[in-house]
Amino acid sequence: MSIDDETEEEVRERVLRRIRSEGLEVAYEASLELMRDKNAPAQAKSAAVNATYRAAGAYGHRDGDCEDGEEKASLEEIQKALAQAYALQANASKADKPDDKDEGGIFD
Repeated sequence: MSIDDETEEEVRERVLRRIRSEGLEVAYEASLELMRDKNAPAQAKSAAVNATYRAAGAYGHRDGDCEDGEEKASLEEIQKALAQAYALQANASKADKPDDKDEGGIFD
């Protein structure tokens, strides 16, 4: 079967197999090279280290984490988290507003 005869699903499966094998190997080697490079930016090294640790399972799982890496939350849990985030944002916005008695800041 030639590439031209492949269905979209067959192409996707073939490419995913290559990504999981060749791509993973190349990414791993590039990550190691980056971590060993004395001139690489610290942020890039940190990202490589974190990705390597995560791939190796070094971070482990906290209680409630899913083994397959997927987060699964109920609608209620998501709504509660959003409400907490909005409340934190509102409190931060209030803290940023100067009082009427405030003489202003450096940019006023």
